Amino acid sequence: MNGNEKIKGDEKTEDVSRRRLQGIAGGAAFLALSLAPAGFALWATPAEASATLPTVTIGKAVDTIPFTVVDVALAEGYFKQNGVDVEEELVHGSSAANAAMIGGSLQFACEAANPLMLARSHGVPIMSVDAVDDGVGLQVLVSTEWLAKHPISADATFKQRMADLNGAILAEVGTTEQSFFGLLRGWAGLPPSSGYKVEKIDSLAAISLAIQKGIVDISIQSPPHSFQLTQQGYAKDFADRRNVKQFNNVAYDILTTTPAYAQAHPQITTDVATSIAQALNFMRNHPKQTLALEEKHFATLSAAVLQESLEFIPFAKDGMQSRKGWENAVELAQQTGLIKDVKSTPEGVYWTNKYIDRSKLDR
Repeated sequence: MNGNEKIKGDEKTEDVSRRRLQGIAGGAAFLALSLAPAGFALWATPAEASATLPTVTIGKAVDTIPFTVVDVALAEGYFKQNGVDVEEELVHGSSAANAAMIGGSLQFACEAANPLMLARSHGVPIMSVDAVDDGVGLQVLVSTEWLAKHPISADATFKQRMADLNGAILAEVGTTEQSFFGLLRGWAGLPPSSGYKVEKIDSLAAISLAIQKGIVDISIQSPPHSFQLTQQGYAKDFADRRNVKQFNNVAYDILTTTPAYAQAHPQITTDVATSIAQALNFMRNHPKQTLALEEKHFATLSAAVLQESLEFIPFAKDGMQSRKGWENAVELAQQTGLIKDVKSTPEGVYWTNKYIDRSKLDR
């Protein structure tokens, strides 16, 4: 293999898996809201591949704060230090990322745990080799215009707060928003799919504009763009993992590959998984340096927005996954109703820590 040749995944299951992916493309975006800011290419552009190192491509389902761990690993040189060259690609959705891994154009992907479970429930072989964070990173935002017309008491119970949103318009790009909002309403003892209106909108960028213009009242987004709306005064944070305990200690953002690829290329898989774990520890332990890198990547966003976003994300120490985190992810997935066939996520099948070389991690 020459130095610039990309390593391809095992293609034995390609035809079957592609057909299965076509059937789940709509649902696989759950908990993976897509927004691709113009600043995506402003950060770490990989140098030309080394003549002696293998090259792999990591896809990003979305370009949000958690998945900039790839860019941190590139900027800090972890991939090259561990013996692999990495390129990154924004692929707009977990379904597209999984299809690309099955087809071999991607070897790894940053995505959410729910699309992995959905894919596996349809027989598509995807496996997580790193935890990026261990908590749900979504935030329910309510427009300040709605709140001005429908004040919510500061001492209102959770059920009262949710009931006070009756009649509001929820913006929806895919299936994620209504499922997530319906889950909260169900916990409050309210009908999950009635009592509010749903407005379909093409993109999160368009939703942000609709919030500003008063066209919709509720949006569900991820950092940094959720914090941009709150800091600009267009919306208030209504619910997230800071006040919903069920959204903590949950497998959420992950690094994935196919089992066939990992088995065929165990050293490269170890090099990539370990580099991501090193970058996660860097982001946990060096907030000022990380903020400086984020400012280059999200050039149009303020330092205050990025700082708040970094503080919100519970980056996983050493990239380690846990059985409890995956059990909680299964429970949440079943409660949304989007994933009913997955009852458990056994270690070694859905996820593994074995490719992280802990001897290389900071202690």
